[in-house]
Amino acid sequence: MNKQIDRIIKAELALHPRATLQDLYKLFFQSYFGAEHALTDVDSAKKYFEKELDKIPILSDFSIQDISVNFPIYRVNLQVITQGLIAAKELFKAFLNSANTPIPTLKHDWIKIWCEIEEYLIPIIKPTHSEIIDLREIAISCNTVHHSQIYRDLYAPHYRIICGEFLPEKLKSRT
Repeated sequence: MNKQIDRIIKAELALHPRATLQDLYKLFFQSYFGAEHALTDVDSAKKYFEKELDKIPILSDFSIQDISVNFPIYRVNLQVITQGLIAAKELFKAFLNSANTPIPTLKHDWIKIWCEIEEYLIPIIKPTHSEIIDLREIAISCNTVHHSQIYRDLYAPHYRIICGEFLPEKLKSRT
């Protein structure tokens, strides 16, 4: 197993021990494809971002999560805004720039990548057969998923995917 993948799995399960195979699929999809899948309409994304800022929990489990495998990429918790570490406008700009950055992963390679990661995860996560099959079908189409309901209920995720080159200087010391 790739050392970066192993590091990411251990870090994610330490932060979110109830993460499902679906949640780890989402994490690795983000790791390999960045934010490109998350932005189809800038105006809608901005409205959703502003609405989401009102829902950020008081306490969070992380500020910045390094999910880098092939290139520097991070989950940046929106709480960095409420903590006064960065302005909302600056983080949203970093997200937009990240969404427009070409990524090194080819879509037709994703199913192979995912199956290798999945093989490592199955004994740890112990998903059902239907979860495995459903995610493989999604991987064949090179699509992403939402977080599982249990993950949303337990961890209330509010973050944006930011490529390392656009990570604001103020946040780099937290990686």
